[in-house]
Amino acid sequence: HGTTAALGTRTVTITNSYAKTTSVVMASIANYGGNGSPLVKEVTPGEGSIVVEIYNAHSSAALSANFNLAFAILG
Repeated sequence: HGTTAALGTRTVTITNSYAKTTSVVMASIANYGGNGSPLVKEVTPGEGSIVVEIYNAHSSAALSANFNLAFAILG
């Protein structure tokens, strides 16, 4: 975990052998109970990995707790 400042961005890379550059991937934040407002900003699939940018939309509070990323590879 690690904090993400207010209005800041964090990048998370998921390794998954089903991911392809042509995949359609949906991702969302799951089980977050801390300060701040984490949102999925961008999802970029690649060969064997998915890069997810998480944006903290809160104007003054940093993200302060762990969260899970739920994702589905549709194609």
